[in-house]
Amino acid sequence: MDNVDFTDADLVHHVKDALNKVSMGDTDKYNQLVAVMHLRATPAPDAIALLVHIPVCPFLQIQIVSLYAWETSLKALSGAVSHIDNDRHELLLKLIFCMSLWNYGPDVMDALLELIVLLAASNGKVVESCLEMLVNNFTPPYSFTNMLNQPRGIARKDQVLSRVHSALEDIADLVPLVPMKLLPIVIKRKPHYNSQEQVSSGCLDFLKPGIVCGKWFSVYVENMLRLEGGAFGTLVRSTMLSGVVDLLLDLDGNIKMELEDAAETTDDESDRTEFVMFYSCALDPEHCRTRFATMLTDILVYNVYPLLRMSAVAYLASYLSRGKFLSTSLVINMLKRLVDWCFEYWKMQNGGTDPKALRIFYSGCQAIMYVLCFCMRSLMTIPRFRSQLLSLPIGIILSHSLCPLK
Repeated sequence: MDNVDFTDADLVHHVKDALNKVSMGDTDKYNQLVAVMHLRATPAPDAIALLVHIPVCPFLQIQIVSLYAWETSLKALSGAVSHIDNDRHELLLKLIFCMSLWNYGPDVMDALLELIVLLAASNGKVVESCLEMLVNNFTPPYSFTNMLNQPRGIARKDQVLSRVHSALEDIADLVPLVPMKLLPIVIKRKPHYNSQEQVSSGCLDFLKPGIVCGKWFSVYVENMLRLEGGAFGTLVRSTMLSGVVDLLLDLDGNIKMELEDAAETTDDESDRTEFVMFYSCALDPEHCRTRFATMLTDILVYNVYPLLRMSAVAYLASYLSRGKFLSTSLVINMLKRLVDWCFEYWKMQNGGTDPKALRIFYSGCQAIMYVLCFCMRSLMTIPRFRSQLLSLPIGIILSHSLCPLK
């Protein structure tokens, strides 16, 4: 085997032969090709020794001799991409789509992404699978998570994400309607803090329930904002930014739960979440400003989780007070909804109260005062807004026996 010497063209020929013979019922070479793709991680010495004694085709020989130079096999598959059939070669495709860029160096990343782009361009039936594979690589395998704050992890993240987004743009240039196919995949694959089941493509260690940390959310949000700010921006902006806000609200609500359980007081994560939320809305105020404010108010009014409701009303107060891109009419409309909710709660109190519900009521009253401190002047300047403001039962709420001003 030391004298094995194949050119790239020879290797592509052997791969094409292995793929084509499957339709004739001869799967030996194809199975050997699949065996090579199974070895995605560095194999143990005893595994190499076992493979050396198995009669194999030149494709597998050259892989063993070259110590599993993955870029060689991936480039050969790229050269034979038109011979890959999504039905006859289903297992091979699954193995390709299960590869994580985070596990490899730049050469293998480039070879794998070249193959993914060519697959998407040459076979319309696997376009969505190619997009899902790229979106799955928005975040690292779970075992890599703790490295994200280390220099090596940061460097790997930059290597992976720059290539993933470049590949998405390449596919979009070659395949019509890719942004419309990509958008629901990105939204569907969002990490969910409260998920009771692992969110997975079936092969990547995408998410572990109960162990998710802010790093996962942060990296995924970074990818969503890259999409919004890149070539896809005009086509996906509104939905993408709303997705970012949903994701960050989920993160913040659970940060508050964890802080309460641990009796900690740090607000660093919430502060960063608030910044990204407001930044996201400022990028597209025409579509995002009303939708975000309405969503926060809906969470207060209709949601059943107290901490999430308190988090939402706090963000609403800050958003209405500091969002310079918001119209005065939007501020007064959202303030009215907030006052109406507090007033309805006030009317329902007949002696006994739920302590958790009281906390939400106090949060609502605090939000009202916060908005008034920042927005009173602009609301009182315009007659119709002044009239609306003065008609709100704010005084009745704040003078209630529950003493919201204490």
